[in-house]
Amino acid sequence: MLRTNLSSVFYLCQLAMPRLIKTQDNIVNLSSSAGLVGQAYTTVYCTTKAVVINLSKSLTVEFSGQSVRVNVLCHSSVKTPLQSKIEFSENVDHGLLGKMFSMLNAAEPTEIATAIACLTSDKARFITGAALHIDGGQIAG
Repeated sequence: MLRTNLSSVFYLCQLAMPRLIKTQDNIVNLSSSAGLVGQAYTTVYCTTKAVVINLSKSLTVEFSGQSVRVNVLCHSSVKTPLQSKIEFSENVDHGLLGKMFSMLNAAEPTEIATAIACLTSDKARFITGAALHIDGGQIAG
């Protein structure tokens, strides 16, 4: 999980940064609402996603003087084949599980893509260092 959720983001940013500096462009990393709040049964996942948020904020500070914007999108459940395979054992605390999901249905992939397109557009030129949560109200309460 560390390689998939954290190392891949770190190395991609490292490889992309010279080009982003040259083009004064931006990057949007993907995290999760689980990186903003703790969740039962997903400690390692939450930890890796929190590190992606802080990595993105650190890159913002380091490269903002070179006109590179870095943001991170923190989403909750998204309707994907992977999400449909999530299963929990019978003896889990269902009260704790309920806090892991949004108040709305899972997001469509296009809803996440729309948020990314917004963050990467020229109209968002003043948005940098943001951890935008697209979570259907999950972390609101």
